[in-house]
Amino acid sequence: MAEPYKIQITPLRDVPGYEDFINGIHHRLLYHSRPWIRIMESIIGDTCQVISAHHRKRLCGALPVFISRDRGAGRVINSLPFFGSIGGILCQPGQIDKVGPGLFNALDGLAHDLGAATAMVNPGPFDPDVSLHKKLWRPDFEEKRMAQVLKLPESKSELLSLFHPAKRQNIRSAIAKGSTVRPFRMDDLDWFVDVHNRGMAAKNGIAKPRAFFHGIIDKLFPKGPFRIDVAEFQGIPFAGLLYALWGHTAEYLVPVYEPDRANLFGLPLLIHHAMARAVAHGIRRWNFGGTWNSQRGLYRFKASFGAQEKGYPYFIKVYDKRILSLDKGELMRYFPWYYSLPFDLLDKAG
Repeated sequence: MAEPYKIQITPLRDVPGYEDFINGIHHRLLYHSRPWIRIMESIIGDTCQVISAHHRKRLCGALPVFISRDRGAGRVINSLPFFGSIGGILCQPGQIDKVGPGLFNALDGLAHDLGAATAMVNPGPFDPDVSLHKKLWRPDFEEKRMAQVLKLPESKSELLSLFHPAKRQNIRSAIAKGSTVRPFRMDDLDWFVDVHNRGMAAKNGIAKPRAFFHGIIDKLFPKGPFRIDVAEFQGIPFAGLLYALWGHTAEYLVPVYEPDRANLFGLPLLIHHAMARAVAHGIRRWNFGGTWNSQRGLYRFKASFGAQEKGYPYFIKVYDKRILSLDKGELMRYFPWYYSLPFDLLDKAG
């Protein structure tokens, strides 16, 4: 009989060898990394716990989770929270059948012990074991999402050929008009945050808190995975792009631009510049992240860079059905930055 795995639940800071372990997993993403998780801990105010599987003291599987505090409607558990973060079980291909049952049993046990209302596991668009997450955990609901991903070429000179002709012309026009790209400076912070806030308000979206950008700044290249580039015209910034280079994937995180300078095409210029940097670092995929079905303009914008659709699921298990009586506003108030339930489920219930 095979020796059983030892399952532990400990804060991420107390998991020895975590970085070495995830560095050996091809589908790992920024959201699994310590730099990202530390920023999330500082913003959300909760501590990342790792449900881990060990065999003879060797880390063989990990399921990082955040547990919300109780603000009056109980708790929820996410792997992982914030804006579309990816989580799920981390293990080598072919190992999830071995480590998954113990990790998911521990997740269910944790939820019951804490009285959690729901748990969400999002294995992301590159995990080869997505179907096994579903088979082993047996969630109550599945919400399908769609990322847009570009397979990067081996040479920077090949990038433009992947873009739509109109996008190639945008980039050439930006350069011809005198738009330039430079690295972020600390005196750009107020401008970057203000443009971000104005842009999200115009879309009725939720702006990232200022603390998020402060956390990013502490982990900019070369000591961290994050990079902010700024496009300027005649010395005045008018567009910016926050992205990350980590593992095998470049992550498109926060774009900003001044709407009245859209004809300078700063954002396409910045994206091309960032993709070229990713190629130079040996990175082979650019993840534009999730796009909702309602965001057709955003979908076309990302597709114009050659991005292709890549589906992925959110798996949700309900432990306390009283949460189903809450409306969208209550869910967002009680569980800020956490995913609790699919909103369309509430729409159908209403």
